Amino acid sequence: MIEKASEERTVHKNIRIEENEIHYSEKNQELYALKDCRNVQIKENKENLTLR
Repeated sequence: MIEKASEERTVHKNIRIEENEIHYSEKNQELYALKDCRNVQIKENKENLTLR
């Protein structure tokens, strides 16, 4: 979930999430939860679902 930030509420900025391997176990799990951020780049990540 990525929420749009307003100019007054921006807390974090210039975030890059790149070239990571992300493991998660719930099919509908949110992989990225960002709030009050500006200039976020998410690219070239590998996401792996592990069913248990």
